[in-house]
Amino acid sequence: MISSALYQDLINDFKKQDELIDEQVATFEPITESLRQPAAYRLLHKSFLILLEGLCYIMLLGAIAFAVMLKHIVPFYIISTLNERGESSGFPINDVTLLYWGTIGMALIIGILFFFIARLIRKIRLKNNVLHIINKNIRVLLAHHLQRKAAIDTIEKRHFSELPSLQPTPTSVNDIPNPGHDAN
Repeated sequence: MISSALYQDLINDFKKQDELIDEQVATFEPITESLRQPAAYRLLHKSFLILLEGLCYIMLLGAIAFAVMLKHIVPFYIISTLNERGESSGFPINDVTLLYWGTIGMALIIGILFFFIARLIRKIRLKNNVLHIINKNIRVLLAHHLQRKAAIDTIEKRHFSELPSLQPTPTSVNDIPNPGHDAN
């Protein structure tokens, strides 16, 4: 036969497990609810991010091509022509040279910014993949916890209705009831 102290410890442990499972389920449910989204939406979102990333890389290449081909692009060839004519164009050569190199510099800065945007979009896409994996694993954990909770509830319904309620264990000798003295 199981000793009453062991029996009491087992019942207390069972109650603590029940409370722990309740707390964990309460913690996981909002997380899975916030991460839940249909697969079609996730695929569309991923495709859109890939498209944006590719578009940013194309814009980077376009900015580099713009800087290299500045002499041949219709409105900007005037800057190159003014730079080649020098003082005969009627503008100070320093101003025209600064305008020419400033235009090339701005195109390269815009290209660099598109590169950084593309890298950030890539990071977002990779984080979304990680969130999808986390969501799947949390769902599995939640399913295990719900199965454990159902088993605990079954055991509790089967056995705990027959048992008296648990009395808190006395903390001092004076709190222990004395059946011979208290029985009047």
